[in-house]
Amino acid sequence: MARLSFLLTKSQVKRRPGAFLSIVALSLLMSLLLVCGASMSTNAREYLEGQMDRLGFGDVTCWVEGEATAELASEVAAQPGVGAVDEQPLIFADYSALDYTSDTPGQLLTPLSREHPYRVLDVASGASGGEGRAADPQQGTVYVSPALSSECGVGIGDVITFDVARGGKKEALVIAGFFEDPFMGSSMMEMKSFIVNESDYRRIEGVIEETPAADRMAQPGAMIHVSAAEDAALTPEGLVRQIVENTSVPSFAVFIYTQETIANFMLLMQNVLAGFLTAFSIVGCLVCLVVVGHAIAMSLAQDRENFAVLRTLGITARRLQALFCLPYCGALVVGCLLGSVLSCAAMRLIQGLAVASTGINPPPLPSPVGLAVLALVLAAMLAFVHLRASRLRKPWSTSYDASSHSAGASKACAGLLSKRLLVFGMAVRAVLANKASYVGTLLVAVVIAMLLTFVGRIDAWVGPEGEGLMDYFSVAEHDLGVQLIGQVSLDEVDALVDERAGIAESFMLAMPHMTIQGWDCTANVIDEPDRLHMTAGTPPNGDSELVVTEYLASDIGAHVGDEVTVGYAGGQETFTVSGIYQCANGMGNNMAMGSQGFARFPNAEEGLWCKHYVLRDVEARDGLVAELAATYGGDLHVHDNSWSGLAGLVFAMRAIVVVMYAFAAVLIFLTCWLTATKLVQSELRDIAVCKTLGLASRRLRASFACRFGLVSLVGVVVGGLLASLLADPLLSELFGAFGIAGLATPNSPATVLVPPLATILLLTASAWMCSRRIARVEPARLMSQA
Repeated sequence: MARLSFLLTKSQVKRRPGAFLSIVALSLLMSLLLVCGASMSTNAREYLEGQMDRLGFGDVTCWVEGEATAELASEVAAQPGVGAVDEQPLIFADYSALDYTSDTPGQLLTPLSREHPYRVLDVASGASGGEGRAADPQQGTVYVSPALSSECGVGIGDVITFDVARGGKKEALVIAGFFEDPFMGSSMMEMKSFIVNESDYRRIEGVIEETPAADRMAQPGAMIHVSAAEDAALTPEGLVRQIVENTSVPSFAVFIYTQETIANFMLLMQNVLAGFLTAFSIVGCLVCLVVVGHAIAMSLAQDRENFAVLRTLGITARRLQALFCLPYCGALVVGCLLGSVLSCAAMRLIQGLAVASTGINPPPLPSPVGLAVLALVLAAMLAFVHLRASRLRKPWSTSYDASSHSAGASKACAGLLSKRLLVFGMAVRAVLANKASYVGTLLVAVVIAMLLTFVGRIDAWVGPEGEGLMDYFSVAEHDLGVQLIGQVSLDEVDALVDERAGIAESFMLAMPHMTIQGWDCTANVIDEPDRLHMTAGTPPNGDSELVVTEYLASDIGAHVGDEVTVGYAGGQETFTVSGIYQCANGMGNNMAMGSQGFARFPNAEEGLWCKHYVLRDVEARDGLVAELAATYGGDLHVHDNSWSGLAGLVFAMRAIVVVMYAFAAVLIFLTCWLTATKLVQSELRDIAVCKTLGLASRRLRASFACRFGLVSLVGVVVGGLLASLLADPLLSELFGAFGIAGLATPNSPATVLVPPLATILLLTASAWMCSRRIARVEPARLMSQA
């Protein structure tokens, strides 16, 4: 029996090498993408959380500015339920490198600020960040985040300059390398960290101390890492609530984040990348099943008489089914094993390319979760093979007549010789006469059209420069924002902005940290609440009204009309939720109120306000930003409607679109190759007849490709309808984890027409390339088969 199994398997593989190669290739690609997607997501989170614990992030970290950081740490430590409190000194300073000037201060740290060192990030060595050598810069050098290499193009040996004080007091340091920063290393993080030599740090610190406060451009500060006591039933959110409501930290805070929130920001790029890899693997799995189904159907049809002989020789139907399934199951297993092995190299390559955006380099090893998911998918695919082969266990009441379809096809071809649109007519009749052979191609067209439409809609929503994404992150639409830091006249700034770019509209905005129902969040305080992106209810125009995001409303269990308690800097006030609005800042963890409502708190600060402009001439914005920075220096903080990670995200979106189309082309070609091989093999006699009647090979190939064009046309119509119905709900669910709710993607020619046209073109072109065998069929074959 073992020898029979070997001979039967060898016979099937030898007769259909293309089919089995396609199955191995597709299962390899599917398993590779699946293991990479699942492993990158789980490995990155596990690795990041481990590194954050190693460096002592705590349950909550408060970034504070000023010289009284020790007093703030003592104040936090005195709160009930608080365990360890660790102060990590730092210096906030603006920086510039090459042609890049930051609009957000960086934080300067020293190697001695942590018990465990930061690690040098060396992707070329193959070591993960946590295994690298300690980041210990020599005097006059600095280690920077790898995200700066993608944002401003810096490399080892370049000079980065930090603004310390007015009067040209700057600190220029040479980049010695890149380090792994689990707190701020991602390009999604606006602020960046720098590791400097201890003596350089002390020198900068001395210059700051000697400089009057009005002339300082760099400021001392600290990260206050806070952990709850082991015996305290205090969640990180409860810990933040105590800090915000019962201490003076909010008056000095740059921001306050829990470990989970920072991890979500840091892992944003990994999660997006892993999500797309997983989506690609699902499509690959579906296409692989289609190919397997085609191969099994073709084998059952062509070897029907051989199977009947084996049954006559006494082989049971169950044993025959098992023998038949063996090569198909073997091809799937081999492909999945190869994909699992190659996933290590693939993850190393992907993480190496993405490290400039992700900022961390986890071990490139398949995770148990990824392998477990692959095992489940493989088991389902093996069950599918067994199910498709169950026809072998059914009795065959009639013999297979291979000539019936051929004769019908020959008559149809002869009848069409004198008609117009011969190529198209032959294609239609061929599809209608053998619909079952094109079901797999139809399903592939539906899936590919849907996936291309989804990716196209996301790309169109993000926008060419990321403006669509920023509309969801911004509280209100604007082009430029300024915040007074020193002695600057806002009227003077208004005049310069109006002269250079024209002011169409303007409004004031502040973003203090508050609590709502004991839940820490960012409050967007705006003097014109009607500018908010409302999705339900009304803007908070009254002094006792506020609005929340759908994300925050779900967390605190609030609805429109509910009363909530808001805390800020030791005070508490009652507000009514007047509506739901859209803003993805802080992963959607934010609320908004009017300036009148904020004024109810006795400790509301004047310095929190920032003025935002809508410009008449947006093209002049970049020049205006440079002029404002040169004119006012550190007295004025200037920013546009963007953030440092936007360029990386837009680039990643463009790359995903390109990869998606390349991926679709590979899947379509493999599917067409197998289907075309099956059809050409079954129609050799018909092709010979048509050539004998005078039809050129070119016209026969065109008719053959036209069949796939017709099938793909039906598929893209179905796929387009499904995409239009499911795109926004599915994408809203996907981006809901990032605080984006109610996402509405635009309908444009690029999203409505390009994906289906690309699918039709790819299928038709692949069918044309796979039909080359038609040109090699000789009319004499008709005589030999007769």
